Amino acid sequence: MAAVVPGTTPQRLNNLLTVGVARQYSGTLGKVSNCQVTVNCHYAERTVAWPVAMRLYLPREWAEDEVRRQKAHIPDEVQFETKAGIALALLDEANACRVPHACVVADADYGDNPNFLNGLDERRERYVVAVRADFSVALGRSTQHPLQRADEVLAAQPQCAWQTLHWREGSRGSLRAKFLALRCWRVDGDGTRHCGWLIGQRPGWGQSGEWKYFWSNFPLQTPLGVMVEYTHRRFWVEQYHEEGKGELGWDQHQGRRWDSFHRHAVSVMLGYSFLVWLEWRQRQAQRRPGVPRGAFSPSAGSATAFAAAGASVHY
Repeated sequence: MAAVVPGTTPQRLNNLLTVGVARQYSGTLGKVSNCQVTVNCHYAERTVAWPVAMRLYLPREWAEDEVRRQKAHIPDEVQFETKAGIALALLDEANACRVPHACVVADADYGDNPNFLNGLDERRERYVVAVRADFSVALGRSTQHPLQRADEVLAAQPQCAWQTLHWREGSRGSLRAKFLALRCWRVDGDGTRHCGWLIGQRPGWGQSGEWKYFWSNFPLQTPLGVMVEYTHRRFWVEQYHEEGKGELGWDQHQGRRWDSFHRHAVSVMLGYSFLVWLEWRQRQAQRRPGVPRGAFSPSAGSATAFAAAGASVHY
């Protein structure tokens, strides 16, 4: 079993002649900046993950500028596409390659996009995605139930309804928080309502941190702990970009062309995947019981267990 996730990642650059560079918002930077943005698809199990596919986002001003397209060697078939559209295309490629997965996870840039969620529903994909505090939900199917903000709905729930859940071991011990899931309906722009789970996360007693919000289309009988564990697998995407920059020169590309950028990206993805595989082999040989997982550190177990542990594809 496996699951799937999308993610956008910026490469901060000042040279507007480099393919895809434009003043655009980056969720990672938290502001508008001159940068490139990639859409990434990763396969993630509980204790190991690796990149599956990546594509550079081409802003509209680049896609419609024939002079810049020629200088950057952008293929004719590459036209403007939204990041959500690219993410769905990468998911289609993963499915065509028979990448097994149980669900899709994504950050709020995708979770707040009804076109992306509808695309997942059309593909019959299960998902758990992050959403923003102002994500609109209704507590009933009929129009008699008004739209409400996700943060306001969850803040109104009694303290006793929240439960403490643990999702993995971190560098400072067990990662846990308070969670609550409510059966709600999200509403499209045309008024269509889709049933699912609104999930809230808040700090536990004596903890600090922000509230977080998620939306899922898992069926009614799904345990909350399963959805919580899946949505937190997206940290693999952040780890990939952090370690790819620190160890493999992911942010050191010096070319300006479309083909050059993607060759560099593929080299980084292959190098990272090899390191993941090598570390996994070493762990199988050492079999250290009880040692917290570090970077590139899947848990010990048989090859069969490794393949079947359950995974996710991230965007």
